[in-house]
Amino acid sequence: MIGTVPPRTSARLALIALFAVIVAVAWVRHGPPECASPNAPGSFDGPEAWQSLVAFVGDGAPRDPGSIGHESAITRLREAAARRGVAFDSQRFMARGWKRTAVEMHNLFVVVPDARGSTDGPLVLLNAHYDGVPMGPGAGDNAVGVACALEILRALKAAPAACPVVVLLSDGEELGLLGAREFAKENPLWKRVVGVVNLDARGSDGPVHVFETGAHGSWHAAILAGSDISSRATSLASEAYQHMPNGTDFTVFRMAGAPGFNLAFIGSPHNYHTANDTVERVDPRTLAQMGTDALALVRALAAFAHDPQPSCADSAVWFDFYSIAIFWWPSWVSWTALSACVALLVTALVRLRAEGMATLGGTILVAWMSTTGLMASVIAGGLLTIAIRTAHPSHWPWPDGLWAGDLALVAVGFACVTMPVSWISRRRRHRRDELVVAWDDSLGAWGVAAAVTLVALAFAPGAVHPLLIPLGVASVSGAALAIARPSRASPSWVGLAGAGAFLLMWVPLEGSFVDAFGLSLGGFTAMRGALLALACRGVLR
Repeated sequence: MIGTVPPRTSARLALIALFAVIVAVAWVRHGPPECASPNAPGSFDGPEAWQSLVAFVGDGAPRDPGSIGHESAITRLREAAARRGVAFDSQRFMARGWKRTAVEMHNLFVVVPDARGSTDGPLVLLNAHYDGVPMGPGAGDNAVGVACALEILRALKAAPAACPVVVLLSDGEELGLLGAREFAKENPLWKRVVGVVNLDARGSDGPVHVFETGAHGSWHAAILAGSDISSRATSLASEAYQHMPNGTDFTVFRMAGAPGFNLAFIGSPHNYHTANDTVERVDPRTLAQMGTDALALVRALAAFAHDPQPSCADSAVWFDFYSIAIFWWPSWVSWTALSACVALLVTALVRLRAEGMATLGGTILVAWMSTTGLMASVIAGGLLTIAIRTAHPSHWPWPDGLWAGDLALVAVGFACVTMPVSWISRRRRHRRDELVVAWDDSLGAWGVAAAVTLVALAFAPGAVHPLLIPLGVASVSGAALAIARPSRASPSWVGLAGAGAFLLMWVPLEGSFVDAFGLSLGGFTAMRGALLALACRGVLR
């Protein structure tokens, strides 16, 4: 016998305590911050924007093009502009409305001068569509964006940006991004646009997300990291959105080559495109966060208006850390870091084998069982999703008991990996030293995690950071322990470090996943549980 594994109780208790703290912090930090009073003439005024929202929604009549509510909305917008000392120009065009008959639509826009009072030269475009659907008043989608744009217009007049800003309230977005297409195709101002900030929504509350950027990832990431914003921002969302069939006005502008940022909030998505999308259900904090951050990004883009070309690599990874700060790195760093992680894991395996504390065969066996469990989790999650949808068809994919369903899917994925690996490990402990089996478990699990990270990096490089950072923590701590103290090395505290890093990265994302997808992607939800099982293998075995 080489020895026994030191008691794991302390590591397990520490993991439970860490999990509780991370969940509590993520819960507190998930929502938008409290509204702050404007402290400068050019600041965003949340209460003023709220009054603009109430005035624009008016009696709550739907704003679908061709309706009476749509015409009234145009009148209210012109009145709002007049109160701010400007007048909207109108770009009229004909298109098919909701009843498939031709109706007249209107893009409303105004150019706000720069600090020199000039409207010439490069422009930054701030866009929010003002049309709605026939099913409801559209307070969240997209009256909030309109109210923010009106307030930003006022703020830019009080303290101009480094270049002129064209504020566009587009029409026909709900019918196929019609106003944005018309503006980019026919309006001569588009040729001068060097950056875009778009405001939209798919809900009534929750944090604002910077969920899409233009093509130049590193350039956008550097701007985000240097801006004082509190919105959630992650290249994972941008990566996912590129593979979804959804589109906003920003899709048109991005495809036309303009850099910029797409902002939206997605809390309470069951209100989206329904009669429940009312002012009463909108969170004033969400409105204030969207307007404050959109103004900051408009000013940031304006600062680069005369040199808009990216100066670094096109692809990058970026993410906010609990809305405190935004970190980023070029994608080549991810490849270098993953290579280093693999090298460290191999080093740890070689060193521990030399000490008789790990086996190659055992590590490969655990990796095989973990891979099988990971694939089974995706299948089981998909089947459980079908069962939940059959039992709760209403409000799908956000049914009653949404969080219970989400946690059940995570638990299923966790079990799909834990059960087979634990079974084979118990059998191996009859023939092998417990410490050897423990290290084989940990190295095999993290080897699979490295393989998953490689797949993510190859096919979705912007989504790699929630996997790469925990892998880095585990590989560095494992190799360091194996090299420095091989005779006393235990995977328990290495597992705690890796699992803690995994929870730190993934827990704040779970609320966004639930808001964005509900229970529709059961396989992906279960896979997150399976990855958690891999991360925790060194502690929970």
